[in-house]
Amino acid sequence: MNRSLQNRELRLIIGKQHIKQIEKFVEVICDDNHIYDEYYANIVAANTMFAEYICSLSNCESYKVKVKFFRDKSGLRFKYYLDELFLDIASNHEKLSTFHYDSIENLDTHLQGMMAITLLCDDITTDPEEETFELFFRITGVNELLAVQRIELLKRYYSMIGASVKQ
Repeated sequence: MNRSLQNRELRLIIGKQHIKQIEKFVEVICDDNHIYDEYYANIVAANTMFAEYICSLSNCESYKVKVKFFRDKSGLRFKYYLDELFLDIASNHEKLSTFHYDSIENLDTHLQGMMAITLLCDDITTDPEEETFELFFRITGVNELLAVQRIELLKRYYSMIGASVKQ
């Protein structure tokens, strides 16, 4: 892991302790940026869920992913370089933009995973030329109301798929 307060890089091999690696990567970044509690949990959950999402699409066959972290004046950015999986992930993300949340029963597991990741992030951007997927978290003035709304959205999401939320 290349370490700098503003920029960092991690090379993941999906299927080989990738969850521990991404958790440690995010933990160090959040510690350096003084991010704790629920917002820290959102950042960790979104990144680990995205790594698991990549794992499910690649069948966990030692797929290599480069993750770059950038911090700018508006927030934290985690940029995933996906190569040949980019089109699969981007198409699922695009499907969610036209999805009506009242019919969640019809979603396959890949779309459910992408929905949860989308709910945890402030913004997700894609770059087809670089084949990247960027998870963005706004840290300027973390809004308590926004955090409460996200928690309620996640509770509603989990209740729709039949899972329970432990607090």
